[in-house]
Amino acid sequence: MKRVRSVHLLLLVVSLFLAGTACSQGSGDREPATTHQSTSDSSATGLRPEDRPIQWVDSGVIDLDSTDGTFVRGIAETDDLLLATHNHSIIPPGYLKAVNDVRPVFKIYSNDRQPEVSPKPIYLVAVPFPESFTKNSASSAPRASSEIGRAAICYSVNPARFGFEPRAFFQYEKSGKTPPTNQRGPLNQPAIDVFGDWRLTDYIIPTKEQSEACAAAGIPRPSSKAGTKPNPGWPNASQ
Repeated sequence: MKRVRSVHLLLLVVSLFLAGTACSQGSGDREPATTHQSTSDSSATGLRPEDRPIQWVDSGVIDLDSTDGTFVRGIAETDDLLLATHNHSIIPPGYLKAVNDVRPVFKIYSNDRQPEVSPKPIYLVAVPFPESFTKNSASSAPRASSEIGRAAICYSVNPARFGFEPRAFFQYEKSGKTPPTNQRGPLNQPAIDVFGDWRLTDYIIPTKEQSEACAAAGIPRPSSKAGTKPNPGWPNASQ
């Protein structure tokens, strides 16, 4: 009698184990909604551009209200938002034309999976373009002029604690219609094409070893009262 009870008990344990295994396998087939985004699903969850307000630190290297400032901001800010969201729908008007095939963003930033990025302000700053970066350039890296622009951008999520790291270094051709000036407002992205006819000619991804370019730039510390709104931001399309 004891042997029969033992067999029954063993069969019951095995049945419960198999049932539990099947349930756990079934629930694991679905990815959490926060980590997957379909290119055709505009309602997919994830980090939004407004969750990452971009604040520029005025270093005096570039006039943020000038035509160069508008173009540099449009490129650097869009690149940062694409890096943070991997959401192709956030690309502003004129950006793809402006990157001039130098930045194949649809290959670089996969729209199928969103990165793990916390909602917080991001600080960007323009620093002097280091000559040492030209060795990584695919072109002859001509000097800045009225026809050629150059930008070296550093970033930080917490300047007081971590300082600044290099984000992107790029060159662009200034010809044809110029970008607009004095682009300031409440938006975190351009609502219209702000790139004019200017085009990227080279885009350099700096290495970690080159971070001293940002550290040596003497970047002023942002105000602790900067808040969470974009600065300078972008105007509404009707402005």
